[in-house]
Amino acid sequence: MTMSRFGWGATAYAGLAGLIAVALDAWGAHGVEEAVRGWVVTASRQQMWHALAILAAVGLHTHAVAGRRLFAVAIVAFGAGMPLFSGALVALALGTHIPTAPFGGTLFMIGWLALLAGALTALFRQPPTRA
Repeated sequence: MTMSRFGWGATAYAGLAGLIAVALDAWGAHGVEEAVRGWVVTASRQQMWHALAILAAVGLHTHAVAGRRLFAVAIVAFGAGMPLFSGALVALALGTHIPTAPFGGTLFMIGWLALLAGALTALFRQPPTRA
């Protein structure tokens, strides 16, 4: 099965998110005051984990027969959650309060729930394959 434009777009987004996460980590290690370092490190860590989760969900979305829509929901939720959650923490480090972190965190949880539901759907509905 070949990957769809959605899959390639999500993979590109995950690559950009990973790049930003590494830059945030470097900034947190070398460019911010101690008082706000925790916010930047948390933003970087959450962004990187969810960029990797997008890549995993893209692989599942590409190869699954059952649960594809749920894997797509996970991809979108993780992708939308990153700027809302990590962006809010970076804004705090820069001295601006943008109250979107709870929405981003909720989207992260929705993404993980969709990933779980997609995996269970595939487990019980996808036809078995022979190795």
